Amino acid sequence: MPGQPVWDGRQWVRPAPTATQQWGAMPPTQPQYFGGGVQPAPITTQRWGAVPGYNSQFAGFGPPARKSSGAKTCLTIIIGAAVALLLITVLVTLYTNAKPDPPTPPYTTVPSVTTATQPTQPTQTNTNQGDGNYVNDGYVVPAPGTNAGRDRPTPLTWTEATDMLQRNELYNNVMMPVPVRCELPEVNLFNANSAALKSYFDEFTVCLMRAWDPTLREAGFYAVRPVINIYSSEIETPCGTVPMQNAAFCAANEQVYYATDLPSILPAEVRGKRMVIEAVIAHEFGHAVQNRTGILLSGNAWQEYYASQNDQPKANQISRQMELQADCFAGEFLNSIQQSVGLTQDEADAVTLLFYSIGDDILTGDSNYDGNHGRGQNRVNWLAQGFNQQNLGVCNTFVVEGSDTK
Repeated sequence: MPGQPVWDGRQWVRPAPTATQQWGAMPPTQPQYFGGGVQPAPITTQRWGAVPGYNSQFAGFGPPARKSSGAKTCLTIIIGAAVALLLITVLVTLYTNAKPDPPTPPYTTVPSVTTATQPTQPTQTNTNQGDGNYVNDGYVVPAPGTNAGRDRPTPLTWTEATDMLQRNELYNNVMMPVPVRCELPEVNLFNANSAALKSYFDEFTVCLMRAWDPTLREAGFYAVRPVINIYSSEIETPCGTVPMQNAAFCAANEQVYYATDLPSILPAEVRGKRMVIEAVIAHEFGHAVQNRTGILLSGNAWQEYYASQNDQPKANQISRQMELQADCFAGEFLNSIQQSVGLTQDEADAVTLLFYSIGDDILTGDSNYDGNHGRGQNRVNWLAQGFNQQNLGVCNTFVVEGSDTK
């Protein structure tokens, strides 16, 4: 569309090593990551919540959950019990229905039908812009937390789990609406207080729901508007303890957690840029979309299976596919609101650099690191994949093999 910003396709070079690249001074073999999930590895001990070995109730980053006492512990156990029961039921059902031979890995049963290798940066290719009228303007946004914990698709067999990953109804010619209205207050998210952050993110979830809920309903699902929790010291959740310098989606209560000091660990080049923090939340909401469509639960079941077989590379592969898909979903959403928010080239570049900077290889400084979130250039590629095309099927990372999901 004339006058719209263009992401120009240039490759990002690796930033010079800085202390912030360790994202909270974690050792290189245990990097922290923003948004959706980050760092489930290694999957060998109890980490997130009450299910032994199950570490992915969080789609966020941070260290293993720590024990606490008193009322907080009781509340965490009570709130997480329903989800723990659901996960145990799913895993028991899947293992009961498993054949003597190991189930087929979900990323080798279908030939690759899409790639994220080109373009390497989002470039404006919007269609259906019309005369500038916004899509879904009549949508009534529900209150935060409405229907949380209800109606989530649950796989009963390994085949169903694989189908939810690879052949989800969300991929069946479902289109992200463009353009969608997103009206946000003027707030500097890099120095705002907790109250201002809370108010801003609550408005931002209006934009997310306006884009995503009607879209999911077209595929037979629906979105849940997450409660946004702003915290300034580590916090207990149904998914475990969330440390500072963090952002996470917790599947147990379908809420998002955001640390007030998260901006301090962002690359210096992106601090202060508009839409950078919003992109973090958009990625987290991408995990909420996975949660509402059976993708998150199915992916976690496969991760648990591979962990039980001591096959960490395949467990990491599933994790990367989920993370890169959340990147792609974030790109889809940013494309849908770019006209309304007036996304500039400078802001688009900052978002792109952020996604590059949180790649497994960039955070660790090891180009061959077998991580669980994806290499920097792949994270940018999938962001671009979503930004450049409205069809959500292009975000099906589970039918892509090889270097595109490393």
